[in-house]
Amino acid sequence: MPDPSTFAEALEVLDTRGGRGAFPPAVVASLQRGDRGEMAETPKADDPRIKRSDRTHHRRTNDGRRRSGGGRAIARLRMCT
Repeated sequence: MPDPSTFAEALEVLDTRGGRGAFPPAVVASLQRGDRGEMAETPKADDPRIKRSDRTHHRRTNDGRRRSGGGRAIARLRMCT
């Protein structure tokens, strides 16, 4: 699923929800690395990998077999290399 948010937007949320000091340092450091371009953003809607993805829904029957439709969604991305 595409994610339109950015690292900068995530940092803004932290700033408005108690400040960066209210969150685990590892989370803040990771978002800051992403904001500096040291980590790739998540795929956006126009990413070709998203266009080739599919989403499959499965649920377990009472006897433990898998059945399509409803239930918990399992998303698969066929990533291009």
